[in-house]
Amino acid sequence: MCERRIVIGGRGCQVYGDETAKNVIFWFTGEHEKDTIEEVYQQLKETTQVSFCLIACEIEDWNAQLSPWSAPAVYGKEGFAGEGAETLEWLEKECLPGLENIYQMKLEEKRLLIGGYSLSGLFAMWAFYELGIFTGAAACSASFWFPGWMEYTKQHMVRKKSRIYLSLGIKEEKTRNPVMATVGEAARGMYQQLSEDMNVEKVTLEWNPGNHFTQPAERTMKGFAWLLS
Repeated sequence: MCERRIVIGGRGCQVYGDETAKNVIFWFTGEHEKDTIEEVYQQLKETTQVSFCLIACEIEDWNAQLSPWSAPAVYGKEGFAGEGAETLEWLEKECLPGLENIYQMKLEEKRLLIGGYSLSGLFAMWAFYELGIFTGAAACSASFWFPGWMEYTKQHMVRKKSRIYLSLGIKEEKTRNPVMATVGEAARGMYQQLSEDMNVEKVTLEWNPGNHFTQPAERTMKGFAWLLS
């Protein structure tokens, strides 16, 4: 089952693995991750014995298309346009039906999973809350510092029998940026909150060595492998 690139609703998707597999992982990836996708896929194949299909959905404007709502700049000058709702709508109304048509997938029979790294990890968790179609989410070194995120999680529920993987680098909260420095507290708060949620079947918070830029491919792979376990 070779990697293929398809276009659905004007957006590119790279499909890896076995498209007939029960486990289908969705991962929103930026231009800076184009060389990471193959690495994650190969590592995941070597790590798990479970058959899976990995769908990397291409993102052109990282800060805009993955932010669930608008927020001012936290680093640099570029803020967050909050176009995540459009990305979510594309996923639900164009990507999923498109995959069913192209690969003759019956998604209601699949185990749908979603994950990502950094802002993509935050978006994955948001999509998990919003759509209720995914059984598992991997938020790897996710941007839990995003303004308003913790307030959002306290007002929304995950689906029954949810499996959620959270991770962070041990140095990520040790930053001079006051907003991003809240990421550790937010991650711990999410873990505690989800641990007490009766809808959650299993949740873990894994702490990795290094800062936000340490081994992103390996951290992403570990999250996906946990979902497949």
